[in-house]
Amino acid sequence: MYVKAVVNAIVRRGYVLLVKRRRSGRDPWSGDIALPGGMIKTGESIVDAGLRETFEETSITPERLYVYGVVGVEYPRNAPWLRTAILLSKPRGELNIRPGLEVDDVFWFNPRRSNAYRLLFKDNRLVVGYSVHGGVLWGMTWRIIRKLIARSII
Repeated sequence: MYVKAVVNAIVRRGYVLLVKRRRSGRDPWSGDIALPGGMIKTGESIVDAGLRETFEETSITPERLYVYGVVGVEYPRNAPWLRTAILLSKPRGELNIRPGLEVDDVFWFNPRRSNAYRLLFKDNRLVVGYSVHGGVLWGMTWRIIRKLIARSII
């Protein structure tokens, strides 16, 4: 499977771990709510990249996660060339979570307990998503979470 990026869906008792991306002029998704993840480096496996990116964004060390494997591939609709693998992980015990340099916040989110997804404004356009932690969870992350709910993973 040829992918360029990876996200890590870390789930626990109906919750999924999300990050609020730090604002940056170079990043079209800056300030958004997302799953931990990023680009795969040359020679790096999907799992290794997912664990590295998770550590960089949340301070969760790889040994604190049990990785079930890749549960699918998605891509941002505004960047279809950016095929992204979706890892599924569960914590091993309690996690020491702290935002890394690329994110402003890390938090657990239960989509079933939130105000249901709805139409929201993002950069002066209407999108479907959740309003969470002062940001918008939409696009690829929203689609992944909807798939995890449909499969009764969260």
